[in-house]
Amino acid sequence: MVPFDPLWRSPHLQTVAAHFWKRPDLAAEFPVERRLYRTEPMCRYGVLAAPARRGPREIVMVHGLEGPGKRDTSVA
Repeated sequence: MVPFDPLWRSPHLQTVAAHFWKRPDLAAEFPVERRLYRTEPMCRYGVLAAPARRGPREIVMVHGLEGPGKRDTSVA
């Protein structure tokens, strides 16, 4: 196995670099739609969701990663 050798060893620098690093635009390949879920009268969640597909479904929620720059704090 080839050992992992990061470009930068500082985790803080890696975090900042990841913010500015150019990424491919995958919007056409992986389309998403915005949905708003209300769980209680004063509680709602904005979600970027993939279109429904046939077969078994799964949901993965990740909190705290870099988002689209808006108020969304979870990615599903």
